[in-house]
Amino acid sequence: ISIESEPSGSQIYIHNEDTDKKTPFVFVNLAPGNYPITLRLDGYIDTTIVKKVQANGNSVVEVSLSKK
Repeated sequence: ISIESEPSGSQIYIHNEDTDKKTPFVFVNLAPGNYPITLRLDGYIDTTIVKKVQANGNSVVEVSLSKK
């Protein structure tokens, strides 16, 4: 999964767990399934989307964050 945000530098959480990664970032070798992805950045509303990962597939997540 390639995860990008506008603005960049958002903290990435998957299944509500901090990944210690910030956007933009690419996660590789994820098992197939549904992944709730939350992006958090100071001054912006937390945004969560669910992305389905398929075997041998490439997914791109692009999120525009809204200011608080």
